[in-house]
Amino acid sequence: MLVSCRITNSGSRAGAEVVQVYLGGPSASVLQRPPRELGGFAKVHLAPGESTRVSVRLDQRRFAAWRPGHGWWVEAGERTVEVGSSSRDIRLAGTVTVDASPLELDLDLGSSLQEWLDDPELAAGLADLVAAAQTPDRGGGGGDAGEGAGSALLSDPGTIALVGNFPMDRMVAISGGLLDRAALERLVAQRRERHGGSTTPR
Repeated sequence: MLVSCRITNSGSRAGAEVVQVYLGGPSASVLQRPPRELGGFAKVHLAPGESTRVSVRLDQRRFAAWRPGHGWWVEAGERTVEVGSSSRDIRLAGTVTVDASPLELDLDLGSSLQEWLDDPELAAGLADLVAAAQTPDRGGGGGDAGEGAGSALLSDPGTIALVGNFPMDRMVAISGGLLDRAALERLVAQRRERHGGSTTPR
């Protein structure tokens, strides 16, 4: 979906504006989600008195949310679309009707730790890899300290809040040997094979 609006610099000096598009609803949502979510934005520079049309494209992923037991899901219903300079300064608003459909995302080592943990298949595979790395006869350190580190990486809210947005290839570098790049790549390949390659780019 393409959201477009016209913006004018009504001042006497050149300036820049960030046009932000927010999504809300549906009102009867079965999922817990914020009332307003940033869908996209575009920055524009304007001379005094200049006007231009700004467009922000919202792909299917922007309408999706994780539904336990179902995967990524686009809920059916009427969604609000708002445009402003911030969430507290909305200038335009409208609605769009969205059809429901499941959405499979193509996750890889460029995806974040949080995205992997939100995917049941990759989360389970990740847990198995960490457990194997902590087993002494598999070369892991074992012991209480190692087990604590692995557990925190996958389930501790504080740890996930700190590194949840890190891409998985970076997590390999900072995991202290808990995560193996080749093993993670195998998980990605297996997931794609199970889903027949029918995934949506992130």
